[in-house]
Amino acid sequence: MNVVADGQTVEAFHVRSPRRVHFARAALIGLGAGLFAVGFRQALALAEARRYRLLQSLHAHPGWGWLVLPLIGLAVGSLVGWTVTRFAPEAAGSGIPHLKGVLLHLRKLSPRRVIPIKFMGGILSIGAGLSLGREGPTVQIGAGVAKVLAGVLRAPQTDIPQLLSAGAGAGLAAMRLWRGWCLSLRNCTASCLPARRPGPW
Repeated sequence: MNVVADGQTVEAFHVRSPRRVHFARAALIGLGAGLFAVGFRQALALAEARRYRLLQSLHAHPGWGWLVLPLIGLAVGSLVGWTVTRFAPEAAGSGIPHLKGVLLHLRKLSPRRVIPIKFMGGILSIGAGLSLGREGPTVQIGAGVAKVLAGVLRAPQTDIPQLLSAGAGAGLAAMRLWRGWCLSLRNCTASCLPARRPGPW
């Protein structure tokens, strides 16, 4: 007798796509994740350029100008922290450990919450001058895009881990972090993919 989990039978967790179909899905997901990452990078560059222009203009006001950027950072940090806590707690912290937890079925990934909050929160936080890395947000955004597109493309459950890693790796590659891309793929897949752990995802 089949055991049903989230509306799918056990057999559904062991069906794999043909290699060509799987590679085609991975390519489309990599393209989508890469486009999101490029947009994220361009938005960060624009935000940082505006912060630099603001800093230059504040030099004309030495009496109080030094206080403006710290206040902006405080306000933005408080807003982003509240938004993450309220709407997408899984978006907190670094993206690579979170993705590893997702692949090991220890954590959840809700892309419709993570993608917009990580995207806008990263732009606001880094743009305001807060000390945050670009890699973590890109990994979570790429994995979120991968999960959404995997659902649209009707990928079987056993293909989801590779597709999530493909999305995360494509996001990092689009940020020109080829060493981080290789390292993240190794870390994310070393203990997860060979075992072919079943879903649901």
